[in-house]
Amino acid sequence: AGRSLWSVPHGTPDRPLDLKWSADAEAVLVWYEGIGTELLDVRNGARLGRFPGSEVPSPDLRTKLVATELNWDLRPLPQPASDSPAESLSRTLSKTGLALEGLEVVPAR
Repeated sequence: AGRSLWSVPHGTPDRPLDLKWSADAEAVLVWYEGIGTELLDVRNGARLGRFPGSEVPSPDLRTKLVATELNWDLRPLPQPASDSPAESLSRTLSKTGLALEGLEVVPAR
């Protein structure tokens, strides 16, 4: 009946210039004049990412357009991990030479 499903503060006095759905309709891209672009999860309004004013993500979230001093650069965006959080943590700890002891990250022995 017109009630908000969720509401989150955007934390900026800048008004959105444009709103677009992502290609998979699971996120909303919000362009602001001052801070750049925010990516919001449509299920709960959580901020999934923020891109500075000189970066604009593509609607399919696979690339971003970046304005440098002399060029427009199209760069790939990292894609979501397909492995489990436990596998990802294990791989990261192994690469960095760290270990998880209880709740602390410590140097591996």
